[in-house]
Amino acid sequence: MPIYEGVLFLSNKIRERFALFLILNLADYCTTACIILSDGVEVMPIARGFIELYGLTGLFFHKLFIAGGIGYLCRNMSDKLWYVLNWAFTLIVMWNSTQLAILLLGVT
Repeated sequence: MPIYEGVLFLSNKIRERFALFLILNLADYCTTACIILSDGVEVMPIARGFIELYGLTGLFFHKLFIAGGIGYLCRNMSDKLWYVLNWAFTLIVMWNSTQLAILLLGVT
């Protein structure tokens, strides 16, 4: 691997894990935005602060920079840790999707 380890010079395996991580964070943003637009609330205090200050655009950039930063810092983690990290975000997206379905169906 080259001395410079920018995203373009990472191995295919690392790029795939990183891409999945970013895609899951984008799905998290999309489901969160749908919940908020359907009169739901963001429960994470920092993300809620970005929404209050900058709206959904602020939330998008918050998620983008946090996800990019965490993904880049974790680029050399073991396969097992990447597996856990990506499954954690998969569960977050599933939770958001469930909450969105409950909110839209009016189930209480």
